[in-house]
Amino acid sequence: MTKFLLIVFLYSSSLIAKANELNSCGQIEDIQFAMSLIASNIANIETTRTPEGGPYRRKELRCNFGYCEILEHTQGILKYWPEHIDANKDGYVEFPDIDLLDEIATMIDLTRECERELIKCQ
Repeated sequence: MTKFLLIVFLYSSSLIAKANELNSCGQIEDIQFAMSLIASNIANIETTRTPEGGPYRRKELRCNFGYCEILEHTQGILKYWPEHIDANKDGYVEFPDIDLLDEIATMIDLTRECERELIKCQ
C-alpha cells in the first residue's frame, strides 16, 4: 500500500511540475494545494495531540466558482486504548477521522483532474 501511495504521489508531483512550466493553467494551483492537504492528512492519520489541543483535524479543500476554502472536520474517532498517553479517564483516545483509502482515491481523482487541465493548457 505504501509503495502504491508513493507512486501516485510522485506521478502527481511530476504532473504538477509540468503544469508549473506552463504557468497559465487555471486550476493547477488549487489541485496542488488540495494534494498537499491530502498529504498532510495521511501524515497525521494517527496524531492524537496537536499544539491546538486534541487530535489532528482532517482538512479538505472546497472550491466553488473560483473561491476556495479549507474545511476542517471536527469529528474524531474514539478508540479504546487505556495504555495510550492521551487516553481519557474511560480509556478512550480520540483519533483523526481520516480514511486512508478515501484519501488515496481522492489523490488519484486529483491526479486525473490535473492531467485534464494539462491537456487544456497545451
